[in-house]
Order: sequence, then structure tokens, then C-alpha cells
Amino acid sequence: MGDHNVTVQSDWVAPAINGAVVVISVDATSREYDLSTIDFGLSFTEKPNADFYVDASADGNNVYYTVSSTSGKTVDDTAAMTAGGAVAFTANACQVIFASTTKPLYYNRTTHRYLQVKCAAGLTAKLRLNVSSCLRPGDM
Repeated sequence: MGDHNVTVQSDWVAPAINGAVVVISVDATSREYDLSTIDFGLSFTEKPNADFYVDASADGNNVYYTVSSTSGKTVDDTAAMTAGGAVAFTANACQVIFASTTKPLYYNRTTHRYLQVKCAAGLTAKLRLNVSSCLRPGDM
């Protein structure tokens, strides 16, 4: 089964720790954040490939997001393929964290280094992030 099984993950669940929660103000402009600049439970330079879960909570309104390993990406909450069109990846398409909900996100320090976020036009929100579980003991 290896280190990536549910038993190991559930053994290492962590609550939101005072001083270890990131709160990002989100508006209608697509913005990108380099998450390697903070020690999400561990230093990026010590364990750049650590895998863990991050609880992401949208406070106020829906938050649209993507992650990437390279910078310079944007998100567009209205991006969609044409109805009846050929199925394809849509440029700048994103996922949503609905207002007043928490979504557990699988996170790798290198693969998911950059976070792109925005709200719909005219809206704002707070995105709250905290490490909630590691995949391998010692990664937090």
C-alpha cells in the first residue's frame, strides 16, 4: 500500500494551527501567489516535493482557482467551451470553491507551487488555507 494510503493520511490529520493559516483577500482580478514563500508546515527548501492536503475555505463569495508549477497563469471564471463544441481543455478555465465551504486540496510543494485565484465580477472573498494532513509521516 505504501505511504499514500487512507490509514496513513487519517493518522496525520491536523487542525488549523494558530499562526499557520494563510488568509488571502480575493477580488475580481486574477492574481497569482507563490506558495513556496511560506512554510506550509515545512520549509520549501528542505522538502520541495512534500505531499499533503490543504483545507481551502471560501469566506464571503465563491473563489475560482487553479494551481500550477510555473508562474504567469491566470484564471477566468467565465471561460467555457461552446455548447455542443468539441470537448477540449479551455484556456484559463478554473475550479470553484463555493462560498462558506471548505475543500480539501491535494498539494505538492513543487507541482502546485503557484496558486491563481479570483472572484466573479464585482465580488470579493477571503480564501483561508491551512495544512490539514500529510501523506507521509515526517512531511509536516
